Amino acid sequence: MKYTKVTIDMTQIHYASEPYVVDSSLPLRHALNLLRKNGGIPLAVVNQNLQLVGSISNVDILDRIGSTERDLIDILEFPIGLYANTTPYCASILDKPETIAGLLQNGLCRSVPVVDSERIVKRIITGGKSNITIKGVEIGEDFEPFMIAEIGVNHNGSIDEAAELIYHSKEACFNAVKFQHRSQYTYDCSNFHTYDIGTQYLITQINETSLDLDQLRLLVELAKSLELAVIITPFDEVALEDIKALNPDALKVASCDLRSTRLITRCIETNLPLILSTGMSYEREILEASQLLQASFTPHCFLHCNSTYPTPLEDINLSYIDRLAKLTGVPAGLSCHLPYSELVIASVAAGASILECHITKDQKAAGTDHSSSFEVSQLKNLVKSCRTVSRAIGTCVPRTPSQGELANRLSLGKSLSYSKALKKGHCLTVQDFSGTSPASGISLDQESLYVGKIISCDVNAFEHVSPKHFDNSKITDEIKLAADFPILRQSGYKIGIPVRFHDFNNLVNAFHLDFVEFHMSSHDLDLDVIKYVDSKWSKHLELVVHAIEQFPDGFIFDLTSCEQDKIDRCHYEISRLVSCVNLLKPQFKPGRTTVVVNLGGFSKSSFMSDEQAFLRTEIAAKKLADMSMMYPDYEFMPQTMPPYPWHQGGRSYHNVLTKGSSIEKFLDMSNTRICLDISHTALSCAEYQEDLHQLIRTISTRIGHVHISDAAYPGGEGLEIGHGKLDFRKIHQALVPSIGSKGIRIVPEIWQGHLDGGHKFMTSLQRYETFVLEGS
Repeated sequence: MKYTKVTIDMTQIHYASEPYVVDSSLPLRHALNLLRKNGGIPLAVVNQNLQLVGSISNVDILDRIGSTERDLIDILEFPIGLYANTTPYCASILDKPETIAGLLQNGLCRSVPVVDSERIVKRIITGGKSNITIKGVEIGEDFEPFMIAEIGVNHNGSIDEAAELIYHSKEACFNAVKFQHRSQYTYDCSNFHTYDIGTQYLITQINETSLDLDQLRLLVELAKSLELAVIITPFDEVALEDIKALNPDALKVASCDLRSTRLITRCIETNLPLILSTGMSYEREILEASQLLQASFTPHCFLHCNSTYPTPLEDINLSYIDRLAKLTGVPAGLSCHLPYSELVIASVAAGASILECHITKDQKAAGTDHSSSFEVSQLKNLVKSCRTVSRAIGTCVPRTPSQGELANRLSLGKSLSYSKALKKGHCLTVQDFSGTSPASGISLDQESLYVGKIISCDVNAFEHVSPKHFDNSKITDEIKLAADFPILRQSGYKIGIPVRFHDFNNLVNAFHLDFVEFHMSSHDLDLDVIKYVDSKWSKHLELVVHAIEQFPDGFIFDLTSCEQDKIDRCHYEISRLVSCVNLLKPQFKPGRTTVVVNLGGFSKSSFMSDEQAFLRTEIAAKKLADMSMMYPDYEFMPQTMPPYPWHQGGRSYHNVLTKGSSIEKFLDMSNTRICLDISHTALSCAEYQEDLHQLIRTISTRIGHVHISDAAYPGGEGLEIGHGKLDFRKIHQALVPSIGSKGIRIVPEIWQGHLDGGHKFMTSLQRYETFVLEGS
């Protein structure tokens, strides 16, 4: 169900719907799913009449599960009502917001159902930042700015021009379009001749550019068919009644009506989110409107605005956006009446969460709004620039390294090492230590733990300190894991983990595996690989290899290249890889070897056009087919990619096997199966606003191998399962057709998962097993 929320004094108010309210008759597994979606906020449990009968939390469920000997699968099918706490905290709809907030701020509970006199749940109040949601898009300081294309009267009274402006808004990637609607009663024209010249001109312009309700209905339907949110400004109560039948996604209260309490009250009664402009207002009037909206628990936000067309630069005052947000406790933004893109972009830096820009086909056209509007040719760059700045601003939270920095931190950082060669039996002092790269060993800040220890073997100068150098150390390099996954195997999954030659024997000893996936570096191809593989572990395992993407001389594998010398280099590197793997194959279970390969198709400064990306995809499909014919004992599986890969310490742009259309085009051009990297594809789906689960279902019959890890947009890839934003219950359900009767291989592709004896591999597989159980 869709829901909308608003913050009052750092509390959020949600409509009485999922994922905060649940029907008591539904099975317990449904409650678990909702608790995961809303971050563990206790659910209000209601009957079929939406009357409150209790609440349920993760703790309630765990307590009941722990007190019964029934099978977990049976328990998950029991009605939620059996597990509900029947005496939850709740509040009356008549209570003041400050009273309800006090229940949360004093730690009495994490969510408060607000009920009427018949105990029907009207709202759910929780803690959190001030966000609202319009047509499924969350708006607030942690999100990209919500961008509204104000069509207003710039259609000049022509439905065709209005439709054209809607198409331009969609093409430029606005979130919403906004219309205006006035009834015949907005202006009293009985004494028109007595009005000042400016008012007479304005009324004349409005009459000449008005659209009737049937025309407006057609435009609303067009916008919705293009998946744009529709926002309408009613200028009077009769106009509001007209547009309610059009089912807009939100209402806008114009600056001139911020003091129109009757109209605002009628807007509140629609149960739609409200956007209010603050032009022509004193701050006291803004605060009065804010208090009215807060008292009615209405989702809303305010727009800073100067109601002159166009606005003089000295009157814009972008600094007020931040003050407006702090005064009202809800998201604030800008309604812009000046066609300078740099001002709109600067408003994002000033804290605007929502932007309204007037648009026109011609700034020089006659009329009140055209000169203060952006021409359609400017719109794409305007939206792109605002979102670029928003990404760069980020959020004001304690600093942690980004995903790209973590890779560089490993390569460029330092590990604790010995400053000189030392003999067995030496007692270590501070002078015996140094620091050498890479940071793959013990961190420098752990030096004090090793001062005074006696080494149990000879060590070399600048060798990394290792727990293996000490007989009596409690620090161990290897965690033995009893890692078996019966539910995953029963569900048709084959279990593997990523390995390197140096850690193969230790990791395979710790897990019960069906296969391993060797991640190769260029240097690995020069090793005597047989001595790293103990056949007592390997002979029962299938062999999968991940081909090398980046090479020491700066070359990046790119089978999509239009340059023959790069294609020749790709073939040469594959031949080297195959020669190495041919030595490994006899140590493993007989069969065709899968090679996971990154096709390439990246660019350095920006994304390619769809036409360029299509050409690169076509080249890759042909070259991969050639490669498959050269090496019939190998199945080359191209891996799906993220929008922003990390190459040689910096970020690039990927164009092939990212968005759904690219993946589907590749599959249409080839008979190759692919390796679905869940994390990569989730980030691409977030970038292109696509449905990850639907995409998986669409390509399911062509998935031959799965890299599974969590993700958080825009750059968090390869995260432990449960540490990101993905719904793995739905991912499992989408993968079911891929499993078929032969099963499917999954690999926990977790950043630094090999450390501590593969601890992160194990925990991620265990968590995924739980989601598989819930989704079955």
